[in-house]
Amino acid sequence: MAEQYKYRYVDYHIFLENLENGIDVENVPDFLTKPVKIYRDPVIDPRESWKQWTMRQLEFKDPPLVERDDLPE
Repeated sequence: MAEQYKYRYVDYHIFLENLENGIDVENVPDFLTKPVKIYRDPVIDPRESWKQWTMRQLEFKDPPLVERDDLPE
């Protein structure tokens, strides 16, 4: 299904759980939208390589964010 409709993200856990339980299509939660991670204290990831940085700049993408507590001192 993901390949047919060109979706990049499918939450198969929600999809299969609702399929096994026989829940109506109208009542199934959205399984095609990737949940947005909410950071408590986000910082730009300093571990990004120069190659990744260059490719990100060429494609005008936002920098990768990580939680400040996840970074080594």
